[in-house]
Amino acid sequence: MDLYDIFISNSKVDFIKKVGLEDWWESAFTPKERKYIRSRNKDLFTLENYDDVLNFLYLLASNLFTKNTEKHRRLAFIILKKAVNSTEDQLKLFDLYNLIIYMLDKYQDPSFYSSERLSDYCQKQIEISEKVLKIIKEEDEESVKLFNHHGYKILAKMKLKQGKTAEALSIAKTAKSQNWSGEWDKIICCIE
Repeated sequence: MDLYDIFISNSKVDFIKKVGLEDWWESAFTPKERKYIRSRNKDLFTLENYDDVLNFLYLLASNLFTKNTEKHRRLAFIILKKAVNSTEDQLKLFDLYNLIIYMLDKYQDPSFYSSERLSDYCQKQIEISEKVLKIIKEEDEESVKLFNHHGYKILAKMKLKQGKTAEALSIAKTAKSQNWSGEWDKIICCIE
């Protein structure tokens, strides 16, 4: 095949097959959902020379999320869960957890929301916080102040609603001491 053939080739590479996501794809979605997702994201599914699974899943979820209906958010959530399981990169995990926590907290869609699930994702983000802080500080000490930490924020809010004031205060103080972006002084003052 010469260079010209590359431009006129009609063969399309199915990204799901290319990166070995077929089993997940088949089990995670119904045939109707798969057809719908593909129809709305045709170009994403046929990108050639593209082998980054995490970016593919993130883009796919983002495209669905922009529709902002319960159906779209539920499908996006399934994809984001797979994205979390597709990487060990701590910064990417941190960002994915931020997005999932934000989505769960803001919309509380009954098809995928539970306070236990939200709390679990907050805990998962908090568990990797020290590693993420270290990575961020190696790049730029001051940039930590630019990172929101939804895990600390939402978990503190949840503990406060449960009447667990001491736990909420401890969470907020930890977030402040680690220098995460947010109004931690105000939150701490309100809790005290």
